[in-house]
Amino acid sequence: MKVMGLSGEKQEFPVKRHTEQLIPTIPCLLATDRTDLPAEVIALLYRKRWDIELFFRWFKCTLDCVHLIAHSRNGVTIQAYCALISGLLITIWTGRKPTKRTFEMLQFYLLGWATEQELEEHLTSMQEVQKNCT
Repeated sequence: MKVMGLSGEKQEFPVKRHTEQLIPTIPCLLATDRTDLPAEVIALLYRKRWDIELFFRWFKCTLDCVHLIAHSRNGVTIQAYCALISGLLITIWTGRKPTKRTFEMLQFYLLGWATEQELEEHLTSMQEVQKNCT
């Protein structure tokens, strides 16, 4: 594979191509410069990398950690721990993986913008949706 570098020079890199069935009916073509690894390991690494991407998407979207409150190392650490702990507490309390709507409803309840009855109605409706999906 030839790639144009920052200096304008064309550089050649060895590339290994591998077709992997990540979803049973859809083949996925992966390209890598790690020619020292077998194709199965490349596919496994790609799956694990995708799991990490999904975790951070969940972390940012569901737990609403898009903006940093502090920019110091300790501030970011505290914000991350608070978000993870709140996600775990919601899971323990509701018995399900937290959704954005459940997280928002709990925030509204804690701020006094929603009553306990409204919160219980939301959680009941979420349980009914979960039962209908299974």
